Amino acid sequence: MTPLCPRSNDPPMFVSDLIHATTRPWNMEVVREHVYEMDAEAVANIPISHVAQPERMEEALS
Repeated sequence: MTPLCPRSNDPPMFVSDLIHATTRPWNMEVVREHVYEMDAEAVANIPISHVAQPERMEEALS
């Protein structure tokens, strides 16, 4: 399998950028802006925790 080039020139920096902040499901509109449909469907099948996790190690340790 050969990786495809990125679909977006300005990809999200964090996974949380791809998740609705309040309702917590994947924001599929944003996901589809940045990855190809086959990959977007794979992302949609990844379960998301109902509890937000810290983005950085420093936050996790505090």
